[in-house]
Amino acid sequence: MLKSIAGVVVCALSLFAGSAHADGVICNSKGYYGAVDTLGSAQAVDVVGDIAYVADGDAGLLIFDISDPSAMVLLGSFDTAGFARDVLFKNALFGGKVVYVADGSNGLVVVDVDDPSAPAPSGSYATVGQAYGLSYHGGLGDGPYITIAAGSQGVIVLDVSFPFVPVFKDSQNTAGFAYDVAVDTVGGMDYLYVADGSTGLEMYRLLFGFLITPLATVNTPGSARGVEVVGDIAYVADWTSGLQVLDLSVDRDSPVIVGSLNTSSQAVDVKVSGATAYVADQDGGLQAIDVSVPASLVGLGAIGVPDSALALDIVGTDIFVAAGQFGVLALDTTQLDGLVSSSLLDMYAWGDGNIYNPEHTVVVGDIAYVSRNGLHLFDVSSGSPILVNTYGIGTDTAGVFVRGGTAYLTDGTGLKIIDVRVPTNLVLMGSYDTPGFANDVAVDGNVGDGIFAYIADGGSGMQIVDVTSSGSPVLVGNYAGSSVDKVEVADTAFGKVAYVIDGFDFVILSIADETQPLPFGSYSPGRVTQEMLVDGGVAYIVSGSDFDTGRMDIVDVSFPLNPSLVSSLDTNGLYQAFNTSYELNKVGSTLYISDPVTGITMYDATDPGSLKFTGVYNKEDGMMSLTVQDDIGYLRTTSGLFMLLDMSECALACPADINGDGTLNFFDVSAFLSAFSAGDPLADFTGDGAFNFFDVSAFLSAFSAGCP
Repeated sequence: MLKSIAGVVVCALSLFAGSAHADGVICNSKGYYGAVDTLGSAQAVDVVGDIAYVADGDAGLLIFDISDPSAMVLLGSFDTAGFARDVLFKNALFGGKVVYVADGSNGLVVVDVDDPSAPAPSGSYATVGQAYGLSYHGGLGDGPYITIAAGSQGVIVLDVSFPFVPVFKDSQNTAGFAYDVAVDTVGGMDYLYVADGSTGLEMYRLLFGFLITPLATVNTPGSARGVEVVGDIAYVADWTSGLQVLDLSVDRDSPVIVGSLNTSSQAVDVKVSGATAYVADQDGGLQAIDVSVPASLVGLGAIGVPDSALALDIVGTDIFVAAGQFGVLALDTTQLDGLVSSSLLDMYAWGDGNIYNPEHTVVVGDIAYVSRNGLHLFDVSSGSPILVNTYGIGTDTAGVFVRGGTAYLTDGTGLKIIDVRVPTNLVLMGSYDTPGFANDVAVDGNVGDGIFAYIADGGSGMQIVDVTSSGSPVLVGNYAGSSVDKVEVADTAFGKVAYVIDGFDFVILSIADETQPLPFGSYSPGRVTQEMLVDGGVAYIVSGSDFDTGRMDIVDVSFPLNPSLVSSLDTNGLYQAFNTSYELNKVGSTLYISDPVTGITMYDATDPGSLKFTGVYNKEDGMMSLTVQDDIGYLRTTSGLFMLLDMSECALACPADINGDGTLNFFDVSAFLSAFSAGDPLADFTGDGAFNFFDVSAFLSAFSAGCP
């Protein structure tokens, strides 16, 4: 069969001349190279050449090969005894390569990195306070020196001429809490700048390169956490007061704040490239600010960062962001053309500010059906949500499923069957009370063979109800689960199956006979299973724990008797609490994880065994759940907003570019045929779990359409 398929493909493609090009744009995320999940919590990064040195919190020092920023590779690591907060690489004065690590309560740690694959401890200096930040200055005949921002101990200057034996030179107790330090040299004199928390920016002369002499203090309006000095300008990351810009040109003794710009969260680090300052803004991501006119700063927009943006380093046009539990994120600044754009089309505000869990949205035609403390129907044909009707306001509604002019709604007590053919005139046609708490529903079948509702009924398992006659639904079968919260139904090569979340387990049931659902197979992540999405032969299963970060397991369910783990993804804090609802969504090859804290995190799932981070949208607070259809994202927030987002760039721009090299040619054809032969989901262009002529036709259409 493969030979005949190959012949069809090759003959069809012979009609198309030349090559097409793809840019891989995913939802305003052109600038995202990729990311790497570190072992701990990435606090700072120093990039030198093709190597990134990461201060990774409890995990110590990590060293990555970043020659390909989209596929960063761990070379080596050294677990320091403290909490690694900052990192600096330097060539030693008399040969060798060393990394200085500000290691929290463990002080300064010096690591020999001549061999990046085998970093070795080679020196240390014990601080009284916690080592937070580092700066390096001087050279032969004048140090070199390392200056440590040591928190409550102030600042310390060490001679590191022989880095393996740091020698104390001087220290200074600052008035506040020293988070960060910077040193520059003007007219042969060294100046020290200290981001000193609530005190602001403290400045000192360094006589002879090391003798700390007080000079001036500028009380910034916030809490100075990071400092960068470029020429005669000092840039201060000032916590809740954003970015402060100080003019040093007149006199280093009398610095003056000449410009400021509030960021959306807490500014903790700043780096400047040309006329743009990039601010690590914790929950606000990476803020880009035009500083060409210091007295008139202009915000250019925010770059979404999962977890927290804690620190950054800039090398040429590339930015590397230490993103806490998420790891390290690599960005290409030349491609950040989506930076200033807003995806928000319009919104509807309920105004009650309440959170109702679980919630769900289904979009059919021009109507969005939103389950939220009742069923809400919105006309979304214009791009603006217009409320046209409601049903059951004040009830504990959960799942909603719409087909053929009928809405099936679960509301805790059971199932409601509603005629929605005329949205302005909703009619209750029938109902069925379940013994448990009805959480979710899926409907399948036809009039001839029967239409059945599969109800996730909490502690009473899954109820199968014949709803062929809407006015008189009848129970026909039951799966005796212990805590069934979610259900999906699909046709497979093994017959009709139901996928259910049942407490700690993901369970596959044969429902060929609706009266006798039979367990096919199951997969247990070993934690509370909270959400699932089944796409063809692949299941994405999210589990959480109050004592651990969340995790998404990608499971091969093509053989339902034996589901097998393909890969896992640490969701870095998402899905932690047992009692919080989230949602997975997949459009084309793009997978979305919506989460109230991080927002919408996006992955390229072209290869389910190796998901690639492609972006995050976190412009709104409390993103609850997302449904994507026809280039529109329907988003609900914890603050009671129903928002419509432009997601027109969220699908892979070129699905036929199988090998991802940006060009459509014979190699993509070969890759498609290989995937088709192996039953790889990559070749399932229709997304129905089967591999047949329809997938070939869809591939040919995509290839013919070309790429932007």
